[in-house]
Amino acid sequence: MIYAYNGRIMQIDLTMQSCREILIDPADVRTHLLGSGYAAAYFLKNLNYGADPLSPAAPLFILAGLVTGTPFLTACKMSVCGRSPLTGIWNESTVGGHFAHMLKCSGYDGIILTGRSKSPIYLLIDEGKVDFRDASHLWGRDTFYSDSQIRSETNDLAKVMCIGPAGEKQVKIASIICEGKNARTAGRGGMGAVFGSKNLKAVAVFGSKKMQVADYGALIEELKKTTLSVKEKSSQFHEFGTAGGLKNSELLGNLPVKNWAEGNFSEYAGDVSGQNLVRLTSAKHYYCYSCPIGCAKIMDFSHPAYGAIQSHMPEYEGAAGFSSLILNRDPYLVCAACEYCDRAGIDTISASSAVAFAMECYEHGLVSREDAGGLELKWGSADAVMGLLEQMAARRELGGLLGEGTRAAAAVIGGLAPEFAVHVKGLEVAMHDPRAFYAMAANYMTANRGACHLESLAYTLGYGRRYEGLGLPEQFVNDSASAALACVITQNFFGLFNPLGICKFVARAAFSINEIARWLEITAGLSYTPAELLRAGERIFNEKRVINVKLGISRKDDILPPRLISKKRGSGRAADNLADVGLILSEYYSLRGWDEFGVPTDRKLDELGIDFRP
Repeated sequence: MIYAYNGRIMQIDLTMQSCREILIDPADVRTHLLGSGYAAAYFLKNLNYGADPLSPAAPLFILAGLVTGTPFLTACKMSVCGRSPLTGIWNESTVGGHFAHMLKCSGYDGIILTGRSKSPIYLLIDEGKVDFRDASHLWGRDTFYSDSQIRSETNDLAKVMCIGPAGEKQVKIASIICEGKNARTAGRGGMGAVFGSKNLKAVAVFGSKKMQVADYGALIEELKKTTLSVKEKSSQFHEFGTAGGLKNSELLGNLPVKNWAEGNFSEYAGDVSGQNLVRLTSAKHYYCYSCPIGCAKIMDFSHPAYGAIQSHMPEYEGAAGFSSLILNRDPYLVCAACEYCDRAGIDTISASSAVAFAMECYEHGLVSREDAGGLELKWGSADAVMGLLEQMAARRELGGLLGEGTRAAAAVIGGLAPEFAVHVKGLEVAMHDPRAFYAMAANYMTANRGACHLESLAYTLGYGRRYEGLGLPEQFVNDSASAALACVITQNFFGLFNPLGICKFVARAAFSINEIARWLEITAGLSYTPAELLRAGERIFNEKRVINVKLGISRKDDILPPRLISKKRGSGRAADNLADVGLILSEYYSLRGWDEFGVPTDRKLDELGIDFRP
């Protein structure tokens, strides 16, 4: 008997409006878990990984994690995987909330989408049965309206993931929004554009199945022992959300300022912090499935300039992107910009980065007011921010170009513009400065989807976090010589969370690899030592690298943008820091068992039991 998962995936051909069932081999679960780990292996083995991301042939995976939908702490996650239209390489965009739990309750662990519908549709998966429904009346509508309308047409208890106008127009930074105004977001890499390319507005799921676990009694006892401790150690997340860390991030030199060109935002960080956002706007806490933390907040307020705002309060990334990155100190603009992104279906990290890029191009005379449709792109301008976001969603004027991503926009604008495009492999850098913590330099250069902070969370080591049982040095040292080792270890560790379907915040609350191994056994009936689990994380990371190498990635792409290599912040805690990226990368390749070009060697692949070769 299998526990914690269903053992079935539904493959849906949107062109033919047909589906077939794929049975999951338990041996694949043993080596790759589920979620993004299973997706990467299946992608390599069975599907056309080289297909243009926006073509009908391109597959899109929506896969819950192995223990998602069980009482395992924070077991709420699923990954939307495939080839990114923004970067052209592997992408996984992970989202919490309740959709993945409901998907598992419908009897399936995931969906694989191929093809393209002739007209706009949405999918209803009700107790495992698939219905293809007309969505022409929803085309052009925002995600909040679409969520509400689909539930009214199907089942109010259903969970919905959908795109907004940006995804419909195949804007390459388009996101997918789950649960309407609760706005749990599969944000990065433009997967909303893939939905749009397939004429797929939404997927709605409902199910009543209960997930079975191997030892329910033992799991409940572990919950009793552990939950209170996790809640206590994550109380700041509960009180103020992830944006509650913004002031501390600024203090440590981790907060990006003025498109990464400056180092100090201390005078205004408190204005846009989670503490102030909660005070001004918060209406209630929001809990993802099986989560005791409740880091998300629902805001509800009215503003003379922005009207009624009732949606998900900004996370750290959106709060930083629409404040310090663009030199804005107005918390209400931060909230309005993030809410607009959620309604339109746009990634807040890439969108705020695109705004900052445009403002610096304007400052240097590379784009004009006329280019921007009459907008004056001054730093911190509310009109500029909201105007550019509207242009991005509509794919018009300068915003239409920015929606292609800063790498593509810089290539079109030319001149010095590439100097202001802060991305790795086409993915805009998340709001954690690698000049503050050098292990993040290693991570951004090598993370499989581009400049993603979540592939290692190595910056948390600089915050004083310690992760038991990983083999990290007892004393954290922030230097180039130590960065590669810290990065490899944390990438292998955090690479387990998306395949398992659990939130990375439990690790930040001191839920260790040893506890994960114990909980996995009593939940899924799978026995791993901590070392075996970390080896699985290493295997999964390397398979994603194999996909990228097959798509043309090598050492030439494993590089930070010029600004983060050579420009000192000039002020703040990390004022004079610059990582030695050449030293870090060479050491990283050596530790990984890759060759000098960043390609996993046959020896390493054989060691990990990987059959695929770059």
